Amino acid sequence: MKFEQSFKKFVCAGDTLSFESNGVLYRAEIVFDDFHNIDDDDSHNVDQTVTGCDDDQQKFLLDARKAWFNGEWFYCGVRVSAILDGYILQSDSLWGIEANYPGGDNSYLTEVANNLLGEVMPKVKLAMEDMLDKLQSAIERV
Repeated sequence: MKFEQSFKKFVCAGDTLSFESNGVLYRAEIVFDDFHNIDDDDSHNVDQTVTGCDDDQQKFLLDARKAWFNGEWFYCGVRVSAILDGYILQSDSLWGIEANYPGGDNSYLTEVANNLLGEVMPKVKLAMEDMLDKLQSAIERV
């Protein structure tokens, strides 16, 4: 299974993809990542000797850096949750992803969501079995 929709070419924190399977809602959400910063790694460094890029690549990276400071793109997390009757059964996420990056189409965000979905779905059955066991024990004690 995978998300049939894709995140749009321009996303905002809070944008979601979702589908339901066997009564469980699977939701992928874009979450603003305020822990990552343009200066966290050397890929957007103003010093070309640090990036090791040629002149054209360096110009692109510096333009992207300027765009980040102008709020044109941001770092985000993609969180995939499995929800049953309003309760989160399982959730997984990946952080530090570039959203709305210059020249990009955000297709990577959908790819990440589908990869995380592949990790969450098998855990849902185990979580539901665990809940059922706990309910069974509680019923027996009553």
